[in-house]
Amino acid sequence: MPEISFIIEGLGYGHAARMLPVVEKTGGRVITYGQGAEFFKEKKIEVIEVEQPYDLKFDEKGLDVTSSIAEILKRFNPGTLTKSKETIEKSDLVVIDSSMFGLLLSTMLNKKIIFISNNTDNSIFFSGVQKTLIKGFDKFFHSSFSNGNIIAIPDFPLPYSICAKNIQHNIPKNTVFLGPVVDLSGIRKWKNSTVVINQGAGYNTDANIIDIARKMKEYNFVAKGPKSKDGNIVFMEYVRDFMGGSMANILHGGHTTIMESIMLRRPMVCIPNSNYQERINNSRMVKELGIGECLDPRDVNEFSLSLAIERARRLRKNIDPFYRVGKKMNGAKRLVSLIESSL
Repeated sequence: MPEISFIIEGLGYGHAARMLPVVEKTGGRVITYGQGAEFFKEKKIEVIEVEQPYDLKFDEKGLDVTSSIAEILKRFNPGTLTKSKETIEKSDLVVIDSSMFGLLLSTMLNKKIIFISNNTDNSIFFSGVQKTLIKGFDKFFHSSFSNGNIIAIPDFPLPYSICAKNIQHNIPKNTVFLGPVVDLSGIRKWKNSTVVINQGAGYNTDANIIDIARKMKEYNFVAKGPKSKDGNIVFMEYVRDFMGGSMANILHGGHTTIMESIMLRRPMVCIPNSNYQERINNSRMVKELGIGECLDPRDVNEFSLSLAIERARRLRKNIDPFYRVGKKMNGAKRLVSLIESSL
């Protein structure tokens, strides 16, 4: 019986959430950490949990490379490498969701790889002299796919990809656009008059959306926090579960939550952190494709957010073609087929 291993990025829930139906269908071993490990454990999926290999540090200019590299070196644990290596060595195929650590290790072990990513342009995090430094990594990245390994992008095809601005023009020829890979089980579908604030893992520090929402008495909000009610805001542990029937979803620009909002046919307002370029690019594509609104967090107040919500609601009809094509593409099913045909 062929052996499959999944190495899944564990910063935030997005990568784990989209890979859940694929893991359930194929039954492969899962290597992850952090919130990714928490997510799979809650879903009763057995996890090989490793220590978090890195953390990204941001400053007012964007990714703080020096601090991020220092954090990687500080966190490095040889045990993590050994634990992962032992599992990968037994595998006939390694399916990697956005983990560069997984890509590096699997390439070194000469394993067959399917690499899932909505970002193939690593330079978007860097500027100036740092771009020169990243060229070496890009060379390695492309060489990893010169021997039949596959890049699978969980998005609509170009030029309609949400991640279009994060994809290099010279993407490897072994690249497949899968369509949305989402798991919508457990998300409530009934209609309600709430606005869901799903700001994810807390990168958005530019605008205190909660304080602004408190001033917007004409709306009811659902936001992440210990279960409680504070005026017009209900706090729930898992706000994602309420996205399906909302009036609108306020998102941080992360790829998975945008895809979920599309496949739930819900209006969206993206407010990415002003120094998180990948999410800024996703959010700009939402705006350019006419399927939602995008606000710079430094411009957010109760009036601009109210306008963005109302404008996004009027754009709902534009989401429908994406929903229909996304349903037809069925990204999770196509990824399962890709895995099975690669064994």
